[in-house]
Amino acid sequence: MGDVVSPIVIEKGLQATFLAAYQARVAFWPRIATEVPSTTDKEKYGWLGSAPTMREWEDERVPKGLLDHDYTIKNKDWESTIAVDRNAFKDDQIGAVQIRIRDLAERAKVHPNSLVSTLIIDGESTLCYDGQFFFDTDHVEGESGTQSNDLTYNAADPNAVTQAEFALAFEAARKTLADFKDDRGEPFHEDAASGIIVMVPSALWAVSEATLKKETLATGETNVHMGAYELIVNPYLTTGTKFYLFKTDTFLKPVIFQNREPIKLMQVGLKEGDDVDYQRFMRKHMFFGAEARYNVGYGLWQNAVLTLFN
Repeated sequence: MGDVVSPIVIEKGLQATFLAAYQARVAFWPRIATEVPSTTDKEKYGWLGSAPTMREWEDERVPKGLLDHDYTIKNKDWESTIAVDRNAFKDDQIGAVQIRIRDLAERAKVHPNSLVSTLIIDGESTLCYDGQFFFDTDHVEGESGTQSNDLTYNAADPNAVTQAEFALAFEAARKTLADFKDDRGEPFHEDAASGIIVMVPSALWAVSEATLKKETLATGETNVHMGAYELIVNPYLTTGTKFYLFKTDTFLKPVIFQNREPIKLMQVGLKEGDDVDYQRFMRKHMFFGAEARYNVGYGLWQNAVLTLFN
């Protein structure tokens, strides 16, 4: 029989395994969501809006207040728990347990993908900070004029969009993004061409990849869009006739990830202690659970454009 490994050593090893797997797992949500720390059960984002542009200072400063908004994101509790037979440790099957811990960590890392995707899907019927739907045809702030980030493009067959149609729809969405004005009538994006991410459902994977990633188009022409924009294929998107443009290099991205309590791994039944003796006595399993407190909400609608093929 091999040497007995201390439960404390095992716990530290599993904690390290969980953390390494969590950090290594790649999720798309950080690319379109700004992480904002939270200190209470909810946070109000009354400061959303635009700061004034620079002006020549000739005499006195001219302070300009931000528009007053009442947009709040309430934190939620999340957990995921696995049970491990105690004999796995007695039989020195730590490697098998580590595999389950890594899987637990990876699933925890990508969980916000589904939350962010739900926000995107519901964007035409859910309010954002300006009191309008996130994707809407009549956003108005201050001196911006009426603006739309909810576009349509007429395709011959919305369920079989051609490369030429996708390219034209993409270019129209890109121009819309570039033309947004802030609440003082100034351009919202000083460098509209940078930091653009295109998000598509799996139904538009092939045509979007051909439009944005290949060197030549179906017509044989050089593809001027090749490599200039990041493409995310999001399997959570349920409508195959919609795609999205996101501007992600601004101070606040299209989505807010509000982090109240970062992810951590908890365990019960591995080592002795006042609060786990009962579990060790009564149960044949040990429990490992990931837990966190966070939520997601809308950031700036000016950093997002939806296009529907109809």
